Amino acid sequence: METRSRAGQPLRCPGPIAFVFSGGSSLGALHAGMLRAVHEAGLVPDFLVGTSAGALNAAFVGKGLTAGRLSELAGVWAGMKTKDVFPGLGVWSSLRAALGSGTLASPAGLERIIERHVAATHAELAIPTAVIASDLATGSAVAFREGDLRRHVLASSAIPGVFPPVTVEGRTFVDGGVSAHVPLLPAGDLGAKTMVVFDTGFP
Repeated sequence: METRSRAGQPLRCPGPIAFVFSGGSSLGALHAGMLRAVHEAGLVPDFLVGTSAGALNAAFVGKGLTAGRLSELAGVWAGMKTKDVFPGLGVWSSLRAALGSGTLASPAGLERIIERHVAATHAELAIPTAVIASDLATGSAVAFREGDLRRHVLASSAIPGVFPPVTVEGRTFVDGGVSAHVPLLPAGDLGAKTMVVFDTGFP
């Protein structure tokens, strides 16, 4: 595939091209700026692969990679507060978690965010999107590519100890970052020849 950079020079990228989104919790906000730069350069993905916060971003832009959509994504992150994502986080939840009788936060806030901004199923997306979650029994990375997109993103974002694990088709999953913080191997397994990697890293 050949596109052109802002300098007018051709960008020769063998396809399929995958946009690969890392995890990173609140650092997932950085993906919005990275996406804007890549979009301005004219790169177009054949499919998306995301883990944890990156899964949320991938599912969001899977509806369509446009300038308006990217501005909307930036607005979502700019308006998000800690209490929106981690409701119930506090002394008592910490104590319950330490005693092994609960998690640090309720998943209700994350569920609301996902329901508000993510399509119900993979089939509704304009760009094929793989969501990576970690199988709790085996520790392996699993790529969800069809079915209940919202549940898959919830599973991919289920930080151990912070949110409860998520059951999908009889198997239990936790945050995709446990097995694939930057899901390069899953993207390769899905056939990517070129990977544009959106890695937030850690502060």
